[in-house]
Amino acid sequence: MPVRESVAVRGDLDADHRDLLREAQQQLDELARRLDETWWPDGSPGVGWSQGIPLDCTHELAEYWRTEYDWRARKSA
Repeated sequence: MPVRESVAVRGDLDADHRDLLREAQQQLDELARRLDETWWPDGSPGVGWSQGIPLDCTHELAEYWRTEYDWRARKSA
Protein backbone atom coordinates (compact mmCIF):
# COMPACT_ATOMS: atom_id res chain seq x y z
CA MET A 1 0.00 0.00 0.00
CA PRO A 2 1.51 3.38 -0.97
CA VAL A 3 0.71 5.06 2.36
CA ARG A 4 2.56 2.44 4.36
CA GLU A 5 5.61 2.71 2.09
CA SER A 6 5.78 6.48 2.57
CA VAL A 7 6.37 6.23 6.30
CA ALA A 8 9.32 4.80 8.11
CA VAL A 9 9.54 4.94 11.87
CA ARG A 10 13.02 6.35 12.24
CA GLY A 11 15.31 5.25 15.03
CA ASP A 12 16.31 8.85 15.88
CA LEU A 13 12.78 9.80 16.94
CA ASP A 14 11.84 9.67 20.58
CA ALA A 15 9.28 7.14 21.80
CA ASP A 16 6.38 9.63 21.83
CA HIS A 17 6.95 10.58 18.20
CA ARG A 18 7.26 6.95 17.14
CA ASP A 19 3.98 6.19 18.91
CA LEU A 20 2.28 9.11 17.11
CA LEU A 21 3.55 7.87 13.75
CA ARG A 22 2.33 4.35 14.46
CA GLU A 23 -1.07 5.66 15.56
CA ALA A 24 -1.38 7.81 12.44
CA GLN A 25 -0.44 4.83 10.27
CA GLN A 26 -3.03 2.67 12.01
CA GLN A 27 -5.68 5.29 11.25
CA LEU A 28 -4.66 5.43 7.58
CA ASP A 29 -4.65 1.63 7.39
CA GLU A 30 -8.15 1.56 8.91
CA LEU A 31 -9.39 4.15 6.41
CA ALA A 32 -7.96 2.15 3.51
CA ARG A 33 -9.57 -1.03 4.86
CA ARG A 34 -12.96 0.67 5.16
CA LEU A 35 -12.73 2.10 1.65
CA ASP A 36 -11.74 -1.35 0.34
CA GLU A 37 -14.77 -2.90 2.04
CA THR A 38 -17.31 -0.28 0.97
CA TRP A 39 -20.47 -1.76 -0.47
CA TRP A 40 -21.52 0.21 -3.55
CA PRO A 41 -25.21 0.07 -4.48
CA ASP A 42 -26.38 0.03 -8.06
CA GLY A 43 -26.83 3.60 -9.27
CA SER A 44 -29.98 4.91 -10.87
CA PRO A 45 -29.25 5.55 -14.54
CA GLY A 46 -29.93 9.01 -15.91
CA VAL A 47 -30.37 10.66 -12.51
CA GLY A 48 -27.31 12.90 -12.80
CA TRP A 49 -26.93 15.40 -9.97
CA SER A 50 -30.66 15.68 -9.23
CA GLN A 51 -30.32 13.37 -6.20
CA GLY A 52 -26.91 14.52 -4.98
CA ILE A 53 -23.44 13.47 -6.08
CA PRO A 54 -23.63 10.67 -8.66
CA LEU A 55 -22.54 7.26 -7.46
CA ASP A 56 -19.76 6.97 -10.05
CA CYS A 57 -18.25 10.27 -8.85
CA THR A 58 -18.39 9.07 -5.25
CA HIS A 59 -16.74 5.79 -6.20
CA GLU A 60 -13.97 7.62 -8.09
CA LEU A 61 -13.36 9.92 -5.14
CA ALA A 62 -13.15 7.03 -2.68
CA GLU A 63 -10.70 5.21 -4.96
CA TYR A 64 -8.57 8.36 -5.20
CA TRP A 65 -8.53 8.70 -1.41
CA ARG A 66 -7.62 5.03 -1.05
CA THR A 67 -4.84 4.86 -3.64
CA GLU A 68 -3.45 8.30 -4.51
CA TYR A 69 -4.27 11.06 -2.03
CA ASP A 70 -1.35 12.01 0.23
CA TRP A 71 -3.03 12.22 3.62
CA ARG A 72 0.24 12.96 5.40
CA ALA A 73 1.10 15.91 3.15
CA ARG A 74 -2.34 17.41 3.71
CA LYS A 75 -2.17 16.99 7.46
CA SER A 76 1.23 18.68 7.63
CA ALA A 77 0.08 21.63 5.49
